[in-house]
Amino acid sequence: VTFNGRAVDVEADGEGFHREPDVRAKDAERDRFLRSLGFVVLRFTGRQIHADPIGCSRRVANALGCPDPRWRVAVAVAVALTVLAFLL
Repeated sequence: VTFNGRAVDVEADGEGFHREPDVRAKDAERDRFLRSLGFVVLRFTGRQIHADPIGCSRRVANALGCPDPRWRVAVAVAVALTVLAFLL
């Protein structure tokens, strides 16, 4: 996701799959690579997304530096709906 010159990579990690040490190592390598390109990397577990989709979305909006509270809400809702659609 990019907004206002900022780039954020949002990862939704399935808890069963992403517990494995080799997968975690690949995730860490991917995170380092994306950060080297200037991305902010945010990782959420499925449990976090299900429990608080708006809170997760707000973290994305904040990382993107949405300047206006209305933008933060709009981005939060859009991301939450996208994530929920992905999970359903």
